[in-house]
Amino acid sequence: MAKQQIRLDRQGTNAKPATGFTLVELLVVIAVIALLMAILVPVLHRAREAGKRAVCMGHLRQLQIAWQAYAENHDGFIVNGQTERGVEHPGGKAWLIDAPSDSSRPESRAEAEAWMRTGALAPYVGNVKIYRCPSQYKLGPFFGAPPLPMYVQWLSPYGIVSPMNCRPPPERKRLEADFIKYRGSSPIPAFITRLSQLSPPGAAHRMVFLDAGCPRWSHSVPPDHEIMGTSPITDQGWTFAGHGPPIHHSKGTCMSFADGHVEYWKWKHPYTVTWSQAWLDWFDHGGTLPDEEHRFPSDPASQDYAEFYEAIWGRRP
Repeated sequence: MAKQQIRLDRQGTNAKPATGFTLVELLVVIAVIALLMAILVPVLHRAREAGKRAVCMGHLRQLQIAWQAYAENHDGFIVNGQTERGVEHPGGKAWLIDAPSDSSRPESRAEAEAWMRTGALAPYVGNVKIYRCPSQYKLGPFFGAPPLPMYVQWLSPYGIVSPMNCRPPPERKRLEADFIKYRGSSPIPAFITRLSQLSPPGAAHRMVFLDAGCPRWSHSVPPDHEIMGTSPITDQGWTFAGHGPPIHHSKGTCMSFADGHVEYWKWKHPYTVTWSQAWLDWFDHGGTLPDEEHRFPSDPASQDYAEFYEAIWGRRP
């Protein structure tokens, strides 16, 4: 009995201690994991957005190729820049949608895609998914109203900017007269209908497609008009209560130019982003409009505005 007890005591003495984390060690591990998450999550988010941005730029590049091919097949005349059939435009089919403005609206994504296959560039584009940006805004309430109809969210956030054959001749003539009145005469045409009119300043300096970030609820309105209104003609500054410059691509957006190249623009001035975000917050949540300080940036000669203006209109503001 004594020997057995000694043996048991020795076994107990030599037994390995229980393993596991102490409370302090566990807290250290949790802190390290939290630190790694804080570092990695923003990196992963940026990497994911960079991938989406690359896809968007690829879409714009293909749209620009289609735009060029259309012009080459039509004796240098560029495509009708309206997004859908609206007011009478002698420039042929609208580039995206040829359905009448009073026609029934799509009730499914498939119907919306079929709708976008009716446009003038559809034969040159092929895959209708090219018309969508993977980072486009999710549309919510507008002016505190219910969300926009679903079909709007299925359409393209890309649009052709105002100077590129978006206006019918009577309106274009009136706006050209206003341009001369407010801005003075210039060898650079304000409105383009043919490739030969791109110089001066040259095709590399004239924007064609702009990723506005969201499908426009009025598809006869060019994307830049919802950002700037007619301010390039009559005013100086972002003086339009539409929405601010798009910021869905890491505080910037993407665009294509008439020579075929595509660019990503990240806004340089923090106020440009602040102003845009104020409008997005209002669109999302309704309520009170941003005050005057947040509605219109105070510096009309800001670098962002000047560069955006020049890319669209071919001249400095």
